[in-house]
Amino acid sequence: GVIEQILKALSLTRQPEIDDTNLLKKWTQELNFDPENVIFAAKCLKKGSMAKLDAFMMELFSMKSFSQEEIKEYNNKKQSIFDLAIKINKALSVYEPVMDTVVDTYTKKWLSYGFLEDALLYVASHCFKTGKNTLRDMDELVETLRKLGFISLSSVGDYFTNLQKQD
Repeated sequence: GVIEQILKALSLTRQPEIDDTNLLKKWTQELNFDPENVIFAAKCLKKGSMAKLDAFMMELFSMKSFSQEEIKEYNNKKQSIFDLAIKINKALSVYEPVMDTVVDTYTKKWLSYGFLEDALLYVASHCFKTGKNTLRDMDELVETLRKLGFISLSSVGDYFTNLQKQD
């Protein structure tokens, strides 16, 4: 059945339980997902738990991503934001054990301001070079840049060049 396919997609080898049936009912009846799209969403997670899948289904529902194309697009976007958070941490030379928090606290916010990946990585390398290489330090600098209207890579570059001239 559908539950067995979901468990398989999540790389779970256990037998279906009552809770699984209840979750499937929630996803298909309350949230109106087609069963095959629930299986597709489970495959996007590759491995995980029914709880993780439930959280993902709620995200998809809130983003109105119901079709396989919409689920795929949402998942790719989510993955690229996650990858960017990792690149920023590497540029800052910081290690965060829980990337979800970093993504939710910083990366998504910075992207919502209109900063693109190249500008954010440039800011991160500047923070590293100046020894202000924590996510909080970078957040303060991003907030300053945003207030001044410097969001694109070229304008951020100009801002740092002008700072060096003043020093």
